[in-house]
Amino acid sequence: MAGKVRKRGFTLIEILIVLIISGLIFGAILVVLRSIGISGIEYSRRGDALWEVARTYYQLKTQLQSLSGALSLQTKEKEVILHFPTRVSQTYPPIVDVCYVWQEKKLFYRESPLAFNKQDLCEEDLQKLGEIKNFRIEVYKRGNAYRESFSGVPEKVKVELD
Repeated sequence: MAGKVRKRGFTLIEILIVLIISGLIFGAILVVLRSIGISGIEYSRRGDALWEVARTYYQLKTQLQSLSGALSLQTKEKEVILHFPTRVSQTYPPIVDVCYVWQEKKLFYRESPLAFNKQDLCEEDLQKLGEIKNFRIEVYKRGNAYRESFSGVPEKVKVELD
C-alpha cells in the first residue's frame, strides 16, 4: 500500500481569511467596549451635576427657612443676585450674610459674618458651587410675586434650579 501520503494543514489563503475575520470580530468588540466606557463616563458626569444641583437646592432651602432679616433680590439680563442674612452657616455662627450670584450658567456663593451696611458682599471672594443652567427665584409678599427686584422680608420664596 504505497499509497498517497496525505499532508494535513491549511493553505495560506485559509489562514489569511481566518485572520481577517478574527480582526473584524475583535474590532467590533473593541468599538462596543469603548462606547460602553464613554457612556459610563457621561452618566457619571450627569450624576455629579445632578448631585450638585440637589446639594445646592438643599443648602439654599435650609438657609431661606432660617431667614433672619430682609432679603434682597436683583435680576438683570443674565444675572441673578440673592442676598440675605440667615442662621444656617457652614463656617460662621450665629448669623451670617449669604449671597448667591448666578451668571453665565454658573452659580457662585459667598458667606461672611453679619456685617452692617456691607453692600459689596456679592462682589468679592465668590466660591463656585457648580454649573446651573437655570436659576429662577420668585419672592411673594402680600399676594404679589416679584421676579425682577425685591427688598424686604418675604412671606414665601420659590426657587427653581436646573
